[in-house]
Amino acid sequence: MINQLTQLVMKVETATEGFAGTGATGIGGSNAILCEDLDFQTEVSKHERNAMQETLSKLPAVMGSRLGKVTGKVALIGLTGTTGAPEYEPILLCCGHEVTGSTYKEYTPHSGDPNALGTSYTVKFHRNGKILYLIGCRGDGKFVFEVSKPWYYEFEIWGPIYSFADGALQGSTSYLRRQPLAFQNCATDFTIGGYKALISKWEIATGNKLGVRTDPNAASGIRSVIIGDRNVMGSLDPEQITGVTAADWYDLMIDETEREVVAQLGATDRNKVKMTVPKTQFTSHGSGDRDGVAVAETENKINMDSAAGDEYVFRVY
Repeated sequence: MINQLTQLVMKVETATEGFAGTGATGIGGSNAILCEDLDFQTEVSKHERNAMQETLSKLPAVMGSRLGKVTGKVALIGLTGTTGAPEYEPILLCCGHEVTGSTYKEYTPHSGDPNALGTSYTVKFHRNGKILYLIGCRGDGKFVFEVSKPWYYEFEIWGPIYSFADGALQGSTSYLRRQPLAFQNCATDFTIGGYKALISKWEIATGNKLGVRTDPNAASGIRSVIIGDRNVMGSLDPEQITGVTAADWYDLMIDETEREVVAQLGATDRNKVKMTVPKTQFTSHGSGDRDGVAVAETENKINMDSAAGDEYVFRVY
């Protein structure tokens, strides 16, 4: 079995969620998403029986709930057509985002209940002859923006296991193999509070708290996975300098100052992506070294701006 021959296929569940049904209907090659570093793990609960008898030998364990977890990352590229959504949209929606817009798409943390009917997903993880079939899935992830590399969303999707069996790789895929842009030569300058800071990496974690809905009627013991809470956090490693108030990272932390952080890649429609974080608050400050240059290793609390679900806006053109 070859690891590299792996596919992620996923589709939203519109009628029922998780083990209330059999997952999304009509899921196939058109629902495949081009990902990197895909992997999975299964978590099956185990109940050990503490039977007291005339021997110290143990009785068989009872195997219980069955949960699957799929991990990977997807390169963030522009729109697929004049009004079409990017191929990776299901991953963002499964991880608690909502979307607005037509000539462009804006993805923000869900402003209401990210567990409403029509927000769970069926996921099929194909690996060269095996299919891990999950239903009632939701997930968590983080945006990773590293200088001179593509922008990525790294994700972890949980779901009760519907089946894990032999099966062929998915045919008739329609991957969009467009080249992503590197995080350099920004179309809109990368800035922290208007200051063009020198960084090597910027991360924004969606911060979903995932949980399971236990169900005695479900074959897996789990109805579906829910998002129970959210705490959006980030990190930045700006270069340390003197004499610039806007770049006094320690003072920004002490003063509880909130700063907008923004960057855009690409200047041509159908190949532009932009991230805006209106209110980034520095909550820790440490000393780091980047090739001999002093940097501030900072953690960031990402706060709501003016309304629910506006901690950040990821726009795709």
